[in-house]
Amino acid sequence: VDGADIWTRGAFLNSEECARLIVMIDAAAEPSGLLSHGTTEVWRTSCSANFEPADPFVQDIQARIDAFVGLPGEWGETIQGQRYQAGQQFRPHHDAFWTLADYWLDEARRGGQRATTAMIYLNDVAEGGETEFPVAGLKVAPEPGRAVIFDSMRFDTTNPEGRLDPDSLHAG
Repeated sequence: VDGADIWTRGAFLNSEECARLIVMIDAAAEPSGLLSHGTTEVWRTSCSANFEPADPFVQDIQARIDAFVGLPGEWGETIQGQRYQAGQQFRPHHDAFWTLADYWLDEARRGGQRATTAMIYLNDVAEGGETEFPVAGLKVAPEPGRAVIFDSMRFDTTNPEGRLDPDSLHAG
């Protein structure tokens, strides 16, 4: 996409891997959390599950994501699975951390800014389910096994700390 760092790759996971991850999500899903930006509006209505990072299956997927993204694995967060029921959503947001928020100091110590996101669709849906990037003018339809990778931050020699990429605004 012109101006945006958003990539997709079909068949990143096969159907058996998708089905196994769905079972893992269903076994551990809880209402999704949200780092506070001071709003009291309902912003996210999905359920989330953190995967066990020592699980060899999870490690294999993480290694493939790391290789595709081109970043060291130790820079990444624990893989999570999300489950959306019909009508649930995650309103427009950026995945980068808000550096003025109360939580930022903890995140900075834990690993720093969230600069790149990797998402993988696990199932097909009859209607909806797209990830929309409204500023970039792009909608990505769910396709089992399809990976969507995007940068939330832009880094360059004039701004080594990075700046938020407005094109990474997305909703689902």
